[in-house]
Amino acid sequence: MKKTNGHIYQLGKKKTWYIRYKRDGVEKRLRLLDTNGNPVSSKKDAEASAARLMLRVREDDKAERARLLLADFRDAKESAHHAEMAEQNDLCTILNGWNLFMECPSRPKCCRGLKGAEEPTRHTNARNYWGYWHRFADWCSSMGLRLLADVNRDEANAYMEQLECSANTFNKQRMFLSLLYSTLIKDEKLNCPNPFERIQPREGDYNSKEPLSREQVASLIEAAEGETKILFALGYFTGLRLGDCCTLKWSEVDTTNGVINRLPRKTGHRVKDRTQAIVKVGIAPYLAKMLNGVKRINEYVLPETATLYLGNKEDAITRRVCAVFRKAGIEMREKGTGGSYKYENGKTKYVKGEHRAIVRHGFHSLRYSYISHNAEAGTPMGIIQRNAGHSSRMMTEHYLKISDTAAREYAATLQLPMKTEDNAGDNKQTTSQTTSATLRTRLQDLCLMVPDDRLEHAIALLESVCLLAPPPAHARTQA
Repeated sequence: MKKTNGHIYQLGKKKTWYIRYKRDGVEKRLRLLDTNGNPVSSKKDAEASAARLMLRVREDDKAERARLLLADFRDAKESAHHAEMAEQNDLCTILNGWNLFMECPSRPKCCRGLKGAEEPTRHTNARNYWGYWHRFADWCSSMGLRLLADVNRDEANAYMEQLECSANTFNKQRMFLSLLYSTLIKDEKLNCPNPFERIQPREGDYNSKEPLSREQVASLIEAAEGETKILFALGYFTGLRLGDCCTLKWSEVDTTNGVINRLPRKTGHRVKDRTQAIVKVGIAPYLAKMLNGVKRINEYVLPETATLYLGNKEDAITRRVCAVFRKAGIEMREKGTGGSYKYENGKTKYVKGEHRAIVRHGFHSLRYSYISHNAEAGTPMGIIQRNAGHSSRMMTEHYLKISDTAAREYAATLQLPMKTEDNAGDNKQTTSQTTSATLRTRLQDLCLMVPDDRLEHAIALLESVCLLAPPPAHARTQA
């Protein structure tokens, strides 16, 4: 029958009607039934049953063809998506990764305003990110990885495990690399899982610089020469960072009012209103006398040091600082840490390095000393925070370290009204020691504040006290 694209016929003694047709090349045979499910008895009923059956078959064929077409469409769409992803990932190479990151609208604030090929300013978060990236890119190149999408979790773990650094540096690099991938993925420049997302931070002790005692600071300034002597004095009496001390300008030194107004290099670029970020530090008498004796050659207080620092020769300044510490007999790193090395064929070769160097003292210790000694002297914490240029009191307290002398003095102020002879003797002795230390500290501070025209008078008075004799006549007259 042409209507059904099949053939009906009778079979058996009961003359039962059947239909035979082909579907997808397979021949099928079915018994024909009426609408009530009973076998048909006439040819007319058989033709009607066959028409109904073949209609359902053709409808099933259409549905199947539609399903197949939809599946083909989905496969084509998915293939196109994968092709687009592959095309995007092909553009996101290790070589071009940093430039793409700098083009992302959702990149960190510290990286905005910079061009991809531009080297960020030193001592900024952007510069740290830039260094982390190049270290990672060099490793990927050595491993034969061309695309960022080629770095899976195994490679990410392998990179982090080969880092020889402190837990703090490890966590900073992990955070940046995870940020790099998430930013590229978010801005649709990269289509792959973030391989650094599930890497756990490393736990470890945080080693910070320690403040120097007043005696150590004095020995450092005495051991230094030339501009380095002024550099150390600026570091202690202002609390400024090394870069700010090296590049301090005369226009920022107000000798009339006795203050230094400085926009810190590290934090000045982060704020909208730079006038609110300017650090105002008073000039101590000792520093004022030293600055008054400096010839103003150009705009910088330390012209030679500024040239080295701005010329990316900070290592030369660091070597000078280390030489002063050695001359003053102050150990910079904890004993038993670090390794010795020598240069061979222009490359650094470590001879011994079982333990990572833990640096306890350095130029930054002067900043710790400035904050700690000011706190011990009773300077309000708000002023210390403002002078240090910290955005929060918590950061200032991180720098604050109480010396043993100050701790003993504060402990001695805790007295109980007990009348026993032992306690009275202990209290009397402790009070005597505290008073002596306090008086000597006050005497040192006063010596630094004596004007030049009164130095001879002050020395004469001190000599008369040391000799237990009355001061000379001219001293009594001036008094």
